[in-house]
Amino acid sequence: MISVRSIGVFAICVGLLLPVASCVATGGTYLPYQDPTPEMLRAHAEAVARADLMNLRAMAAGALLTLTGAGLLACRAVQRRRIHRRATRGEIGQV
Repeated sequence: MISVRSIGVFAICVGLLLPVASCVATGGTYLPYQDPTPEMLRAHAEAVARADLMNLRAMAAGALLTLTGAGLLACRAVQRRRIHRRATRGEIGQV
């Protein structure tokens, strides 16, 4: 069975690696041509704009995943703390 803790850690890892993978995938796009024609300049500008948009989206998705994973870990920690407090007070099993 998959626990909330492992899902949270997985979400954090994916959220941190997503922008890095996006930057690695689009890294070659930013290299300019030598002595380009106007058509090549236009195509390069469009490719750089697409790469920038992809990197921006990857950063936003990565931030959301990382925050979601951190939220899951925080909720699980609070839940465990409450269970531990009930167990030490002897409240478990009482109605």
